Amino acid sequence: GHTHRGGPYEHDPAWPLAGGGTQHNTGSWVFASAFHTPGVPPNSYWPGTVTWLEDTCPPTHKRLLLDRSYDDLIDLTRRASRR
Repeated sequence: GHTHRGGPYEHDPAWPLAGGGTQHNTGSWVFASAFHTPGVPPNSYWPGTVTWLEDTCPPTHKRLLLDRSYDDLIDLTRRASRR
C-alpha cells in the first residue's frame, strides 16, 4: 500500500482543479510510521479517513482513528505482522 494525505479538511482551503470542480482525497488506511512522530498529534497523513458523498452537498471527511495513539498503531502493526 501507499499513503495519501486525506482532505481537504475543514481547516484547509479548497483544492481547486484546473478545469473546474474541487479535488478530494479519501486518505489512506495504511499506517506509515515514517510520516508520524511519537507524542505528536496526528497529522493529515494519519490513517482512517472516510469520505461521505451526498447528492446535495460537498464531500465530507470523517477521521475515525484520531482517538488512537501512535503507540496504539505501532502495536497493531506489530501484531498484524506476526500473523
